[in-house]
Amino acid sequence: MPRTIDLPGGSATLRDAEEISGAGRKLVRAAAIAASSAFAKLPTEVTEPPKGTESAEERAARAAAVEDAMKAVEFSLSEALALETLREVSAVVSVAAWTLPYPAPSMSNIGELPGDVYDALLTAVGAVPDGALDTDFSPTTDASSPTEGSSASAGPSSDAPPNPSTTTSSSGGGSTATASSTPGSPMPSTSRSLP
Repeated sequence: MPRTIDLPGGSATLRDAEEISGAGRKLVRAAAIAASSAFAKLPTEVTEPPKGTESAEERAARAAAVEDAMKAVEFSLSEALALETLREVSAVVSVAAWTLPYPAPSMSNIGELPGDVYDALLTAVGAVPDGALDTDFSPTTDASSPTEGSSASAGPSSDAPPNPSTTTSSSGGGSTATASSTPGSPMPSTSRSLP
């Protein structure tokens, strides 16, 4: 069920996770992947999503706990920006309705919101809308998985037969491209050694 939050100067109605479009979920997942190295540094009280039934007092207490926990974590600039981008993406895909006198948040304008509105919106949404990811990025132990580690392969890649579309120059130079190795290429079938 969508929930309405109070913001300075108005309110916003936030979508439930199941109401977030496929495109919105894709943005959240992409931003979460970009922030994965930062997530690895976060304590659990930071990574737990807000609960839709939280009161304003519970939300404020969670925000204070998150702020305290974050003081002990050190991020690179790129990690910090990835986390902030994830928060912004989450806010943009979550807002269903908006009563403020500004355009509804989008990725191109969310940073232009007044600071108090921006902070209140991002705090209310949290890092990721509850259930928006629904993707488990942890490694699998399934032996039939196509993503199992390279140590499980049958042998080193050098055991594979050579690719007939490229050859190695006898002088130890690079590979030689042929017309057959570049489909649709206007390149004549003559070969030359690449530096």
